[in-house]
Amino acid sequence: MANLFQRDRAVVVRHIRNIYKTGELLPDSTCAKIAQVAKDGKKRVMDFYSLDMIKIQFLRVIPRKCRKCASAEYSPPVKYRPNYDTS
Repeated sequence: MANLFQRDRAVVVRHIRNIYKTGELLPDSTCAKIAQVAKDGKKRVMDFYSLDMIKIQFLRVIPRKCRKCASAEYSPPVKYRPNYDTS
């Protein structure tokens, strides 16, 4: 998620901890632990988060002025709307 939101990993981890601490989301329903074997033969356990966690991260990490383009009320300018006229 740090790469997705172009933020430092520490920022994303802090938000995830706060989301769980406040009870906004539950770890059991939004996180799965996946084990992978690396090239060096060591087993690493990684956390994989649900889309709910990613959406909440988006609302916390991305500045407000950038959120309007993701909101339901936002409509792109006419020049960027696809033209579906088939006549």
